[in-house]
Amino acid sequence: MSQKATAALAELERRSGGPFKINSAYRSPEHNAKVGGAKNSQHIEGNAYDMDVSGMPYPERNKIARTWREITGGGGVGYYDNALHLDVGPERSWGADYTSGSIPEWADTGRGGTGAPQAPQPSQEPRNLLAQFYAAKALLPKYDMQQDVRNFLT
Repeated sequence: MSQKATAALAELERRSGGPFKINSAYRSPEHNAKVGGAKNSQHIEGNAYDMDVSGMPYPERNKIARTWREITGGGGVGYYDNALHLDVGPERSWGADYTSGSIPEWADTGRGGTGAPQAPQPSQEPRNLLAQFYAAKALLPKYDMQQDVRNFLT
């Protein structure tokens, strides 16, 4: 992981009372392609984390996203049903179909999101993409952030 991403996550955990469960961090280009990641994904550069937020209330998810943006001076935030993608790249936001048009209504991006929950809307393709993502994720070894930080510091 890049020094900037590692430091940003450590600061997020310090400010937010972490640690958090990280589902994905660095990906090789081959693995990124297998899981359907973006061609120029920040994961390939070691600049991104996917954080498990299943069961976390929407206001807490929004607080994490806002804090991430404060720490990184922008950064990318992807809003999904059970995960937040956080990266140290340029400021941008997206939802389940990787476009800003699919950002959930509950997401407070600073651009008009209400922060209020919205009933899920039926959608075939995004659900299929997420199903593929979680199926591929199940094949990955568990990521140990604490060990990654220890390795970085030694």
